[in-house]
Parts: sequence; C-alpha cells; structure tokens
Amino acid sequence: KSVDFNKAVEWRFKVNFLKDQSSRLENLSNFPIFPIVAFLLRSQFIEFKLKQLVLSLDLYLSFESRSAILKRKIRTPKDLDDRKLTMGGIEKIINEYEGDIIEGLKSNLNKLVELRNEFAHRLFSPGSIKELIDKSDEGLSCCEKVEIQIILIDNSLR
Repeated sequence: KSVDFNKAVEWRFKVNFLKDQSSRLENLSNFPIFPIVAFLLRSQFIEFKLKQLVLSLDLYLSFESRSAILKRKIRTPKDLDDRKLTMGGIEKIINEYEGDIIEGLKSNLNKLVELRNEFAHRLFSPGSIKELIDKSDEGLSCCEKVEIQIILIDNSLR
C-alpha cells in the first residue's frame, strides 16, 4: 500500500506542477508562443478536471437519490479515458446534468470547446500571428471561467 500512496503523492505533485507551470507561461507576454502553449496545456488540464467532476457529480447523485430498484454506474475518470472522450464528449456528459448549479459551467464550457476546437484544428491554417495570439488570450480567459465554475460546483457538492 505504501507504493500506492507514493504514486498518489507523485501524481498529485505532477498535476500541481503542470498547473503551476502553465500559469507561469501565461505571464511571459514577451514571448507570444507561451500564451498559445499555455492555452493548449490549460485546456488539457481542464479536460482532466472535468473527468473528476463527472465522478463527483455521479457520486453526489448516487448518495442523494438511493433507489432500491435502479442504480447507475458511477463513471470514473478512467472510464472516461477508456472511452477516449474528447473535451466535446465530456461536454455532452456534463450537459446531461440539470440544475442551476451547473448552468454557468455549461455555457462557459460550450464556449471553451468551440475555442479549443477552432484553435487546435486551425492552428496551421492561414491567418495572422496576432489573430492566433488573440484567440489564445480569449481561450485563456474562457479557461479561467470554466475553472472557477468547476471549483464552485465542487464546493457545493461538499
């Protein structure tokens, strides 16, 4: 079991390291490539956090609505990884949930998925460097809104 604990600590350190380093990239405005890289990395981090959020939402609903005749399998981040879900696929799962608490996330996530898809699939398409930097800045702003919504939902579930 100590090996599992050590792996968990190492994994948590890695996640925190990636989040911290992507935040630092955003602040290096003298190098236009950094906000671009930061947006792509931060989008991946949000995808990871959304998978954890789905687990939290499923757990919350299973504890809040116990049924003797019907149960739903609680999806884990590994289940979502095994299905090779993109951020858009995770957005579809998030959209299955209903409630005031999640509406802000849905609208911000929709915008983020659009920006990320447009950004990632058109990165090497014709256009100016300024447009690319502007899109990455817009994406980073959207990432921040989504991360805030994830935190608010997580805090509400506790």
